[in-house]
Amino acid sequence: MKTYRLALEEAEKLGDFYLYAVILANLGKAETQRAAYVPATALLDESLRILRGIGAEIEYAQALVQKGRCISMRRIIRQRTHATGMRS
Repeated sequence: MKTYRLALEEAEKLGDFYLYAVILANLGKAETQRAAYVPATALLDESLRILRGIGAEIEYAQALVQKGRCISMRRIIRQRTHATGMRS
């Protein structure tokens, strides 16, 4: 995660919107894998906004799929938590 954050800073310094957006998407994926769904969603939303703006269609689609996975996992966890709470 630290490496991604450093790369994000460098992309911002360079003014490379494409690289910045791709790194955001990768950070979002990493946060999803850590089950940190709220920050993951925010990172992916920002990535999607930039990718759409620069017309990077393939990367936009990939980030959108990742956001869908994040939302799905969040729902599954919420449903399991709710179901477990109802049994107690």
